[in-house]
Amino acid sequence: MAACIGKISFAHLIKIQSINICNRSPLLHCQRCVQTAGVTDVHQVKNRKPIVFPKKKKRDELTVLKCLAATVQRDSTAPDYMFVDDPHLYPVIANEKKIYTLAKSSGRKAARYFVDRLPGIFSTNMFNEEASVPGIPVYLELSEETKISLLNLLAYYNSNDPPEEKTPEDLRYLFEKRSFNKTWKDNGPAVKVFNDLQEKTSEAYCAMIRGMTKYLEVEQAFQLFEEMREKGLQAEVDVRTYNGLIDVMRQLPADQEEQWSIIVDLLHCMKESGVQPNIQTFQSCLHFLKGVMTRFREQKVYFVLNEMKAINIEPTLGIYANLIQLIYNDHSRNPEHPFLPQLMDYIQGKSFDISSKDDVHFFVAAMKVCDIYLHDKDLAYKVDALLHNQDNYKFMIDFFAESTYCNIFLTLICQFEHIDKIMELYHRLTPNVWSPTFSVYYVILGAIDLYDGYHYLPALWSDFIVFRIITGPKHAQLMIPFFQLVSKKKHPEELEQKFVDTILWVINRWEENIQLNGTFVKILMMYTKHKRRFTEQISEESVTMLLDEVIKEKDVDKTSTCLKLMSTESFPSLAKYKKQLRELDMTDLEKVVTS
Repeated sequence: MAACIGKISFAHLIKIQSINICNRSPLLHCQRCVQTAGVTDVHQVKNRKPIVFPKKKKRDELTVLKCLAATVQRDSTAPDYMFVDDPHLYPVIANEKKIYTLAKSSGRKAARYFVDRLPGIFSTNMFNEEASVPGIPVYLELSEETKISLLNLLAYYNSNDPPEEKTPEDLRYLFEKRSFNKTWKDNGPAVKVFNDLQEKTSEAYCAMIRGMTKYLEVEQAFQLFEEMREKGLQAEVDVRTYNGLIDVMRQLPADQEEQWSIIVDLLHCMKESGVQPNIQTFQSCLHFLKGVMTRFREQKVYFVLNEMKAINIEPTLGIYANLIQLIYNDHSRNPEHPFLPQLMDYIQGKSFDISSKDDVHFFVAAMKVCDIYLHDKDLAYKVDALLHNQDNYKFMIDFFAESTYCNIFLTLICQFEHIDKIMELYHRLTPNVWSPTFSVYYVILGAIDLYDGYHYLPALWSDFIVFRIITGPKHAQLMIPFFQLVSKKKHPEELEQKFVDTILWVINRWEENIQLNGTFVKILMMYTKHKRRFTEQISEESVTMLLDEVIKEKDVDKTSTCLKLMSTESFPSLAKYKKQLRELDMTDLEKVVTS
């Protein structure tokens, strides 16, 4: 058998794939051994189907990294990849994250600026003076194909230079505002090239219509479309042109019924011309329905869904996001519609790709419905599980959407879950994923009070310091309810000591920053003017502390204010201070005392 192994060829292996294993060796029989097999076995080998080898999969340079990334989960305790720095310098406040990110983007733009302005310094060595370059004759007539290609370029950019490509940091923090005003250049180069064409083909018409709809020259775009129909070019209109016309339908001067009838007419034209609608076609229809009256939209939504089902188009997250916004709103007849629960059961565990701008709105829209309309924490957990499934977190493409999602999610959980579950979610999200707002912290403090979770207060106070909440202009919104919880009941000795340390820290902070000759006097004047609004009397200790300071500063006006307040409040120490002032060698202060 050992002698036969060397004679086995690849073809022999294919022929004898079904032959039994030799008793003497675990290797397959060679051709000599096959001859000893029965006739029945040979007949079976001949009737077996040949092996079909799978086609080679195309792999790029990131395939191995993607496979490795699929074996691990996202670490919520780690900072974002764009914040690569010393661990002690990671930005945790929302504003600091924005400044850090945009500064990084600004550095890249500065480098690009110098490369564009001073290209001679950054030599690329793409050619030299000895390189031969083929000559191109000038003053020749351009071909119609070249003119149409130029027209496509001019119409797409509205005869402007292409906009500067945005960096990933810009996409995360800078939001592009969509203009609803016409910006199309009526007599621009695109129009001139179109008019100079000897034969206006369907491709030229489509390029102009797409450009006009993109820059909201709506009426002229529909006029060109009607001109195409009159010339019999309707069958050559592509799907992108139809999508552009549907997308700007709300800008057309007509009532909603007429606008919808035009959309239906365009869909019939597509069917007659054999043009297959795509996802963008139905997204444009749903965009139109979001801007019409409630009584008009419901039956139209089902019409769009039936059309998608008829041509076997699988909805994307962008389609689902539009449907959620159409079904759940303040004017909805059935705010507890079962659409979202059924949808989450259908798409749970799936992974999606970003195919349009609407896709990134799905998770925020779904979480809003869970909180505002359905009040369903279990459904919210399903939405969050889908977000963290595989690589679906890429849909949190900008900071505002991520922050809004986390605010809504934690606020909803605070209404239904125990404090332990709430704080578990809180620690998962902060500080690297999300920086809580004042409203969320206020809800968390309410949950701590409800479930007696006072042992979480020290950790919460540490986050107040990290996020610099207690030093901000609105710190009283959280300081007051926080210390109300601290003083509400007696706590264990260990916890009491932590609260004492917290209070001492606050006192020391105030003593360092308080401006006795500035801010405190303003507060004193406010107290004197609006005394009836305060439920308690100002303490004598506070006034005397201020009076000692203003006497050292020899400030006559502030000394007079303090003395008048002490007289109004009948503080016993007033006589002592009058005696002290008389003993000083200060003429102005003596006048204050005698007055």
